[in-house]
Amino acid sequence: ADVEAARSASKEPEKAEAEARETALVEKNKKVVKCMISSLLRVAEAQSDFAEALGAKDQADKLRAESEALKAANYSDEKALQKHVNISKQTNKIIREKIAQIQELSEEGRKQFVDGLLDYAVAVRETKETTDALKPYYDAAKAEAKQVQAIYSQSKNKQNVIGAIVDGWNYLKVILGKQFNTTKYLVKKGRGLMDDHKKTLESVVSYAKDNKLKVPKEVEATMVDFV
Repeated sequence: ADVEAARSASKEPEKAEAEARETALVEKNKKVVKCMISSLLRVAEAQSDFAEALGAKDQADKLRAESEALKAANYSDEKALQKHVNISKQTNKIIREKIAQIQELSEEGRKQFVDGLLDYAVAVRETKETTDALKPYYDAAKAEAKQVQAIYSQSKNKQNVIGAIVDGWNYLKVILGKQFNTTKYLVKKGRGLMDDHKKTLESVVSYAKDNKLKVPKEVEATMVDFV
């Protein structure tokens, strides 16, 4: 009995280390996903301003509604995120189409467009930085999950919990739950979405210059970042 107790006690530090690293991994993922989605929501707010200024209020209202739905999903609903991304891309397309038609702006629309221009550029730049960090983060998270699982496997007290989990990838799915799908979707679709925003940014900046609207320096800096 004493021998068994000693063996069990020797596993406790490993178990504690694994639990601490697992908690850190889960919290880090929450922060990354929340940061990315917050950036997308800020981009969508500016997109809505563009669409409304260009006479596409229905589309602006649709995107705003999807933004509210995504907020309510608490950053863990892949379907809500996917729907929001699709509406965001549709809005970009409508913005570019309106601009291609040489859409005239009212005085109120000109002000709304200029306000949206700075907000859009700042939010797009932030989203790009987050997107660029997603893949390296995800690869690191999978590697960390594999190490945590290996530490758990050394602890008899925890061995039954991991059961049929055979690798770091599956272990990551277990500990992240629904957020795993959200993270995976962002890793997979983030680059394509940024390419779409780049087209729209180029379009709205060109339109602003053609219509003698003020283009803030921060907007020009964001354009340079995409080169």
